Amino acid sequence: MKIIFEHDHFLHYRLSVNGTVTTGELNTERGFGSDENATLFILNPSAPEKEQKYFVRLSSGKIRMLDQHKKIIQDGQLKKIDMK
Repeated sequence: MKIIFEHDHFLHYRLSVNGTVTTGELNTERGFGSDENATLFILNPSAPEKEQKYFVRLSSGKIRMLDQHKKIIQDGQLKKIDMK
């Protein structure tokens, strides 16, 4: 699965999953777990929680996708994620 996540001044996002592109509002929060310098990206923050998607940029620079419980999705699990 190929995922490309981009943001425009931390206000809007563009997400491409296997060539299917979605756009929308973006909100950010500082910190994730014990990583105080991480940035949490919340896609569609004004939508119902079940429709929101989450990404985190860890202080190491890695960007990881999160599940609905804000847990990191392991690479092998990405195939099972519904990005709609």
